[in-house]
Amino acid sequence: MVPGLFEERRCWWDWNGSCTKCFVPVKEMDGIFCANFCEPRGSWPLCRKAWHANCYACLGQGKFPLKKIQDEEGNQWFMHDKREYRINHGVHGAHASISFQSEDCWMINLEGRLPAPRLDDAYIMLIRRANLDAMGGRAVSTIEAHAAAIRRLIQNCKLFRMTPPIPPRGPMPMTDQVGMAIAVSLLFNSLNAKPRLQGETHIQFDMMRKPRATYTGSI
Repeated sequence: MVPGLFEERRCWWDWNGSCTKCFVPVKEMDGIFCANFCEPRGSWPLCRKAWHANCYACLGQGKFPLKKIQDEEGNQWFMHDKREYRINHGVHGAHASISFQSEDCWMINLEGRLPAPRLDDAYIMLIRRANLDAMGGRAVSTIEAHAAAIRRLIQNCKLFRMTPPIPPRGPMPMTDQVGMAIAVSLLFNSLNAKPRLQGETHIQFDMMRKPRATYTGSI
C-alpha cells in the first residue's frame, strides 16, 4: 500500500484533489468527490475524480429541456434561470449526502471497463445527467446543511483527538445497487421516444418510464 494512502482513504472529509474539468485544486468538502476516491477496486487504477460544484455540469445542454413556468399572461417565472442552473450543476459537498460515483467508476460497475473516448460520449452524458438528478432530488440547503454538520462534527472531534464516528464513503461494490442502468435507459428513452400524437414536442411520463416497466416484468 502507498505510504499514507490508508489515512487518506479513511479520512474522506479531508480529501484534496484537482478538478477533473479545470484542474484547479478542490479542497476538502468544498467540491464533489467520487465515493471511490483513492480506494482500490480490483485491478483498476485508483479513482482521483473530483470537481468543483460549478464544474460538474450537464454534458447534454439543450437535450434535457426544463419546462418553463409561466403566469396567466405568459410571463416566465423570474426564478427560471436560477432553477435551470441548479438542476444542471452539482452542489458543494453532495458526496456527503449521496453515494456519488464518477462516470468512469459507473462504467466499471455497469460494463466492466473504462469509457472509450467518443464511442461512449452519449453513455457518459446520460450517467452525468442521472448523477445530477440524484443531487437534484434534495434541496441545496439540505445538502449544504448536512455537509456543514459534518464539518462541525470533525472539528469537535479534533479538539480531543477522537476519530470521527463517520463511516467511509467507499469503496463501492462493482455492481449496480441503485438502479443506474435503469436511470440511463429512462433518460435515453426520453431523448429518442416519439410522442404519441402528431405535433407534440414531448412525450408523456408513462412512455418515458417504459424501460422500468420492462425491467420489472423481467424479474
